[in-house]
Amino acid sequence: MSSGVCKLCLLTKELENSHFIPSAVYKALHAPELPVGQPMVLTHKRIIQSSRQITAQAFCHDCEQIFNRGGEAWVLEKLATLTSFPLRDMVMAATPAIDEQDFKAYCCSQIPTIDFTKIVHLTLGIFWKSSVRTWNMLDGPAQRISLGPYEERTRRYLIGAEPFPANMSLVTYLDAKTPPFLAAIPPRRFQGNGFRLFVLYLNGLQCSLCVGKGIPFEYRVTCLASAVEHPIFVLPSIGENILRVTKETVRNSKPSKGILSTFDSWRKLKQDGVID
Repeated sequence: MSSGVCKLCLLTKELENSHFIPSAVYKALHAPELPVGQPMVLTHKRIIQSSRQITAQAFCHDCEQIFNRGGEAWVLEKLATLTSFPLRDMVMAATPAIDEQDFKAYCCSQIPTIDFTKIVHLTLGIFWKSSVRTWNMLDGPAQRISLGPYEERTRRYLIGAEPFPANMSLVTYLDAKTPPFLAAIPPRRFQGNGFRLFVLYLNGLQCSLCVGKGIPFEYRVTCLASAVEHPIFVLPSIGENILRVTKETVRNSKPSKGILSTFDSWRKLKQDGVID
């Protein structure tokens, strides 16, 4: 550890080796049945396997506990794995407010087992982390987003000093497929018409963060944090959309010899019926 200014409390303290994406997210990405079970890492240059996670000395111990109590401890154990998706099960045990074949909406205000504030704190915290500093990955920095004038308001929300910021909307989706698409994809910016749009994906959970005065009405009334019924949506296309964007990102990436060997091992286990 080294001394420095903590990005969250703004005090000079001993800084810990902080995770950009919480370390627990990566557990579901390991494949112990394969000879090399490390998570697959996809960059614009290459496709490899590595257990390296995105870290930096950014936050003090006390602020790490704010992230943990604020949402990490509650949410992370409920994200999807190959065999279960506790958060989706908790949501879908309730009666949907909208029930269509490819679109279901649930009101967290009517589901006492769901603490939607934990989901908001965890995901908004990751968006904010992406805005306040550069996080280095294997082949260079992760895409950094900008929350602009909403960065400080978000920081104050995370420490409990202010309510959820005005002119921000966090729309939350769960992947309906079984198993869901498993991946940890840091915040990325997409084109919004008159507002900023950022998307984060964590093992079956997608959050779209809209920022700015020009947020459309349909995004404002579907915000998990501030809408009256605190809606959450279950769609079968969520994982497919994320996979399509990922493929586009890595279309020119070169797979390592190790990853090609892993693909061969995976195909053989599938042919032998060891895995589905």
